[in-house]
Amino acid sequence: RAEEVEDGKGEGSGGVPCSGLRRELLDCLRESDCVKIHGMSPRECLQDGAPGQRAECNSFRLAFFECKRSLV
Repeated sequence: RAEEVEDGKGEGSGGVPCSGLRRELLDCLRESDCVKIHGMSPRECLQDGAPGQRAECNSFRLAFFECKRSLV
């Protein structure tokens, strides 16, 4: 299970697929200038062109999307 948490694809403690990536994405967004300085919600910060976005968060966003898509 340790490997699952490290690569972000594991179910995590909630048993939900991709929850590790979701958690990493949310943590990244919460630490971004978009949330901290501009006062936007993490959901608003996911929008293209939102101020203070981090490239790292976009990588987590794409990985989370790919994980969710692989479940379909």
